[in-house]
Amino acid sequence: MSFKTDNGGFKFKCEDAKMSYNASTWSTRLSQLAKTKGRVSILTSELPDPVYVLEVLSKRPRDIYIVTHVNARAAAEHIKAALPEVRIALHHDLGAKVLMVAPETVWIMSSDFGEKKHRIDSGVGFHSPEIYEQTVSELFERAWREALEIL
Repeated sequence: MSFKTDNGGFKFKCEDAKMSYNASTWSTRLSQLAKTKGRVSILTSELPDPVYVLEVLSKRPRDIYIVTHVNARAAAEHIKAALPEVRIALHHDLGAKVLMVAPETVWIMSSDFGEKKHRIDSGVGFHSPEIYEQTVSELFERAWREALEIL
């Protein structure tokens, strides 16, 4: 049986994917952030360590969009005050943990953005313009439209 594209997701093929477990932090995944020019889009249900998030994002605090759950309001406002160019929106029903770096990188993780390494953590990374475009348009853009941006 093969996967199908339907209203529960989209089917794709990918030549470059990685299963990540206990080897990477968010800082490592974004280690090239200062050198990248593409938009960074983040979906995270929590922002557990805003100081760590600031450390990671200060490498290039522009063209970054974050959607987080309304329960993370205090951390989101702290990050927005320190990095005003970062756009952050609050969503009432968000559980996704996805990092997208244009033009082709997508990380789907078990930990929220800003959590430091856990004893057991896992995720899958993809390098694919097709996966990036579909994930941004079908998941991130929907969450952004439904969320309320912090100004």
